[in-house]
Amino acid sequence: MKVKISSPTDLGLVVRAMRRVSNVRIDDFAGLAGVSKQFAADLEHGKPTLQIGLALKVLQDLGVEVSAEIPASAHQHLETLHAQGGLRPLKPRATRKPKA
Repeated sequence: MKVKISSPTDLGLVVRAMRRVSNVRIDDFAGLAGVSKQFAADLEHGKPTLQIGLALKVLQDLGVEVSAEIPASAHQHLETLHAQGGLRPLKPRATRKPKA
């Protein structure tokens, strides 16, 4: 079933529902997912400042597929970016030294 996720709270509810339907306690789930119990709890409660990479890892571990619906006009550009190997890493900005 497709579920719209438009907020950290929506994401947390999906994670909690998946964990509960699997009959897994939150501390056991955290251990299986390789995250702290606090992170798992924060994720389920929709904490907006969580690391997106870890949140996506947890979803993948739960068997939740994450996708994005994009306009057709952006699809060709996305394919071009993939063909070019994605985005180039950002160059670090030069730090300015204070004037003496």
